[in-house]
Amino acid sequence: IVVALNPWNFKIPKYMDHMMPNYLAEGEIIKHNVPHSWAQAHNTYNELMRDGQDQCILISGESGAGKTEAAKIVMKYLGALSCRQGEDADKEAARKVAFNINQASPILEGFGNAKT
Repeated sequence: IVVALNPWNFKIPKYMDHMMPNYLAEGEIIKHNVPHSWAQAHNTYNELMRDGQDQCILISGESGAGKTEAAKIVMKYLGALSCRQGEDADKEAARKVAFNINQASPILEGFGNAKT
């Protein structure tokens, strides 16, 4: 079980963006870092690559629990993960895709928040 805290209210050093490379450097399964949305994204991505089966990360919670923030954290990590391998041109293309996906977040939030 991972307890999500809204990052707008909590600045815990082990969960700040400068710690992401520690997760990216892990092997197939996160073993040496604390539980985090990055760890879930990391393990799920590696299961996808290993098993060749579609994977899903379900983010659930009450209104205001931080689901949108958790989804953005997962997407940011997957973007960083996808830029680790390949030729320089491939890495740059992956960075652009990750950037564009993260930039679309406010628009997507608007659709989700329309009901709440």
